[in-house]
This record gives sequence, C-alpha cells and structure tokens, in this order.
Amino acid sequence: MDHPAKIYLIGASVRWPAQSLHQARQRGEIGGRTRIIAVDSFGDQDTLEHSDDWHPIDDSKPVGDGFVIAAGGHPRVLNWLNQSTSPSRAAWEFVEDRMNYPSLVQRTGFKLPPTPLIATEDSKHRWLLKSAKSSGGLGIVDAPLEQSAEALSFRDNTNDHLEAWIPGRRWGASFFSDGRRAILQGVCRSLIHHAEDLPFLYAGSYGPCNVTSSMQRTLSKLGNQVVERSQLQGGFGIDFLETRSNELFLLEINPRLTASMELIELAQETSFIQRILATSTDQLTGNAIKPNFPIPTARSPHWYKRVIYGSASGNIAPSRLAKIERRLDGTRWRLADLPSRVTKVDRSTPICTLIETGKSLANLAKSGWQRRAIVREIQSLIDRIA
Repeated sequence: MDHPAKIYLIGASVRWPAQSLHQARQRGEIGGRTRIIAVDSFGDQDTLEHSDDWHPIDDSKPVGDGFVIAAGGHPRVLNWLNQSTSPSRAAWEFVEDRMNYPSLVQRTGFKLPPTPLIATEDSKHRWLLKSAKSSGGLGIVDAPLEQSAEALSFRDNTNDHLEAWIPGRRWGASFFSDGRRAILQGVCRSLIHHAEDLPFLYAGSYGPCNVTSSMQRTLSKLGNQVVERSQLQGGFGIDFLETRSNELFLLEINPRLTASMELIELAQETSFIQRILATSTDQLTGNAIKPNFPIPTARSPHWYKRVIYGSASGNIAPSRLAKIERRLDGTRWRLADLPSRVTKVDRSTPICTLIETGKSLANLAKSGWQRRAIVREIQSLIDRIA
C-alpha cells in the first residue's frame, strides 16, 4: 500500500497521534520515509521527539502536499481541510453545525439539552454559553439567560449557543468510520476540572469502560446517523451525558481524533492513525474497507489519563519535571505532554499529563491517593508569580 510522503497532524495538541504514527512507522505499518509533521499549540517534548517537524498552529498556513489528519480541536483546523483530508472539509462543517443536531438524534435514543428555544418559560436552568471556537472546555462559561439568550441562541447566525446544564456522568465514545458506517471502538468516562470562570475544562479520561448493550446500540445508531448524513471518514468522538434515570444527552460530536481515543488505542494495541491511512488510501481507489477494531473487554488493560493544571499562576521549568519523570520510569505511571521550555501556567493552563495503567478500573480506583500525591508534587514545582 502506498502512503503519502508527508502526514500533517493538525490540532490544539497532537502529542498522542504523533506518538501513534511514529510507532506505526517503527513497526513498518507505514513507509519508513514518511515524514510526520506536527502542527499544534504546544510543541511539547513528546511531540517534538516523535515528529520530523513541528510548527505552531497559530502561525501555520496550509500546504499543498501531504495528507492532513485533524488530530485535535482548534479554530484553525478548518483552514487545512479539503475534500481529500481526514475528515473532509464538508464533513467537518456538517458535524460542527449544531443546527444539524436535532435531526441527527432523531430515533437514536439520545436527547438534546434544553436551549432557550425549547425550554418552557417557567423552566429554572443553569445556563451555559458554549463557544464553537474553543475545545477542551475552554469555551464553556456560566451565562445568565436574561443577558445572553437574545444574542447567542440557535436563532443567530453563529455556532456559539446557550444550553442548560444537566447533572450526570460524562462519557466520551470513540468511533471509526470508513465513510459508509460507524464502528464503536470503546467508551471512556470523562473528567472535569473547575477553574474559576471556566467550570468545565477537560481534565482527562479513564477506561475503556464496560457499558450496557443498550447504550452500545444507542451510540451505534447515532454514530451511523452522523456518517450517513456527513460521509465522515476516520476517527471521531461523541461526548454525552448519562443522568441518574439513564437518559442520554448529546453534548458534542467531534469530527476528529479526541483525547480519550489514546486510551482506546492503548487498550487495543492497534494504531488509529494507521487505520485512517489504510481506509483513505483504499477509498481513493474506490474500494472502501471495513474497519476491524475489537471493542475492549473487561480483560483489556485499563488506563487513566489525568491532565494536571496549575494550582497557581507562575512558571514551570522542564528540568524540575524531569526529576519526577525519571522517578516514575518503570512504574505504572508516566508523564506526557511535558513542556519543552519554561512555560507560564495558571489554574486554567495544563502543566502536563499523568498516564496510568491498571488491570481493572477497580485497580485504578485504589491508586487514587497516589495519583493525587503526584499531582500535588507537580503543582508544587510552579515558581509562583507574586
């Protein structure tokens, strides 16, 4: 199979896709001469190590050669997409348009959170303003309805919108599509970090989790609706919420690789990126292939991914983090997304990521106190700004 000479990974953070692609190249699953070009916001140590070139996404411009994979969320990703990328520009725009959500959830078993247009006048909701130009929870803030509804409801020509906050468990489902159907790869629980005015920052995931066959069917219905309507090809994710009464609410569809997919890939020991390349190559010749990933089982390894945010405003030096990294070497924990230079952080800025493996979710739960100790130690390394 011929692979492109260059592969561009585009997104806010492309660390795990770069590692995945690098490992696939080492295994001979892609050509040894294929160049990995990373374009993201951080340029962390792992990304620099596992890519052949790196560019800051805010200063980058699309190029004419190579194959582009949307490997994370960022407003500039759309500039890189066309009919031959993963996903295509048309598929990305369709999925990103929340006006399509009501028709997508029809007959799937999913509901949508109330919005100013469908909430009754006497409804008492906590309203959230969600920005379409942010990812990872950076664009979600509390918003009083009386101040914002007229300007930022679905009636406006903007993808920023208001919706009601609903209590429940947050999940992230990972899918793969060959452009004809969606294959559920696994489901992880999502973790949230509360930082002052940003109450829903993505703080990691754990899994893969066992879910009911009913939830699997419901997710598959929605995934297939997305693919059927958009012809979306490649990896994509669905963020959703489960209430105490087992109602499922769609929060967001991400037409790209997502952070929790790293845990699914680790459990499967199979490369998402390599599958995207295989599917895209075969589609170009008119022979779409069938994805063949196994859904992780209770016997699969389980993983915990914790994004560590700053506990105060200040600077963090890579040399200080390196000491902890060396100490964790060979244990069940490892650090990822380590900054490549002295970096300014605060309560809404990630320092790095802690990744842990365990034999079961119960096993991971028992080590919670050790994770918290590592997190506190890392946060204590911040040189605070007076």
